Amino acid sequence: MDHLKQIKLIDNIRQTLKFREHPAVICSRSRVTCEAILSEIWQREFRENPNGRMFQSLADGITKKKPELIPVGIQKLLGTIQHFGNYSSHAQANLEELEDSHAIMVEAALTRIANWFFVDYLCFQPAPDFQPTKQSEDAQSTSYRQLITSMLEDGVFELDEYENLVDVRKSLQLPKAVYKEIEKQVALKKLGRPIESIREILKPGDLQTFKRKYENRAYEYPEWLNLAFTQMQNDTSLSADFIELLTYHLKPEQSKMIADFPPAIAFMGCWQGWYAQWNMKTFFDLFFIAKTDSTFLGISYEPVNPNWGWSLTGEDGMLMAALEGDISEEGIIQFKKKMLLEDSWEIQYTGVVLDDGQYFEGEWDIDSHSGSFNATKSKSLLPIHIYDTETNQPITRIKHLERRKDPTGTWFLRLAGKSTSFVLLHLFTNQTEVHANVVYFEENTSQYQYLTGTYDGFDRIVLETDPDTTKNNIFFSIRFTIDWSSNEINGTTKELIHKMRSLKGYRI
Repeated sequence: MDHLKQIKLIDNIRQTLKFREHPAVICSRSRVTCEAILSEIWQREFRENPNGRMFQSLADGITKKKPELIPVGIQKLLGTIQHFGNYSSHAQANLEELEDSHAIMVEAALTRIANWFFVDYLCFQPAPDFQPTKQSEDAQSTSYRQLITSMLEDGVFELDEYENLVDVRKSLQLPKAVYKEIEKQVALKKLGRPIESIREILKPGDLQTFKRKYENRAYEYPEWLNLAFTQMQNDTSLSADFIELLTYHLKPEQSKMIADFPPAIAFMGCWQGWYAQWNMKTFFDLFFIAKTDSTFLGISYEPVNPNWGWSLTGEDGMLMAALEGDISEEGIIQFKKKMLLEDSWEIQYTGVVLDDGQYFEGEWDIDSHSGSFNATKSKSLLPIHIYDTETNQPITRIKHLERRKDPTGTWFLRLAGKSTSFVLLHLFTNQTEVHANVVYFEENTSQYQYLTGTYDGFDRIVLETDPDTTKNNIFFSIRFTIDWSSNEINGTTKELIHKMRSLKGYRI
């Protein structure tokens, strides 16, 4: 590929990526761009002109002649580009048009294809800068704005609402300047008066109560955990990135895991997102457990939508669903969501992971219905609700999940005996079943195991490493009881190296 042609193709890609605000344009241009990339690969590999071959013929021909040349993940991304490129070029039967969510998926797919083509295939140096647009901060801001709007809808701001809002800030990790500006704008619109701080809306007595409860301490961790945190930071046998992983979950102000962790480890835990249906956004919580390096299980929580027009039995107006799916090295995520009901239904979600694993988005599909969705990494389960985007009004009351007696979440564990270890335990319950990951440090690297077990529905959990997916023949056997009054757990663990150690944990 001559230098001039390289420059033209790089410029074409950069120009295409500027059309994210115009879904039909970016989808159409991306298809043409990828066809040019496939044509160039054909010429280089087979020393012949493609002779008018189009996208599908080029892709099929290259894959047939050299099956290992284009990675499977890149082939899937090319399929995404082709699908939406074709969609944008033809009138649909019901005159449906592409939306922003499609543009974002195509943008991310084109970026990854371009990186693979120039960096891995052409070994182009220096590598061109093809980075997808950052979306997670916008998603966090939208979620926070609509949450506050729902809280102020009745014109009253209670102490428990403010306490929940403080927890949401910590978990969403929004910059202070961002959330304060959102609070000012929403308060002015809903209450009709300017404020400098959302705390001005609280009653004086409530504000004093909050100060006594929260501001006279650095953070509400038990003393043993503060000591464990200090011991962990001084432990020279642990790597800096593993300490960072533990610190990320323990420190409210640490917003991202900077180190390059395996996708499975980075993906575990809590997420909050929304899915769009008609003129509604349903904010729902997700919790994922890695089964293998590329497959996962999970659980989701969302409110029952009163506009569905039929009665549905859920826990306090809430629906739960089981999740099962996979994530590729290229960041393509897909999972099935099946409601935990007697007459259940199944929804397919497909998306792309962006922002260094902090955010993913895509499209959901069931029968003839489909729509967009996204999810942002969080540190705990966040409030769920449904919001009308046309009227800017909440459709359901806000449901706060972090105070339910449900062990789903991330726990910091100290394992103590002849030696002391610090690990993370991510777990969720599906009725009486429990699925979990233990993340630990072994042989100079961060590792994890997939465990399964039982929950008695009150306070007792028993877990063991799944023998079919165990890594390095390391097995854990864990038993503990939950003290809901302090959010702590106590029990024992058996491992291959240590016969038995005491276990103490705290949900973070």
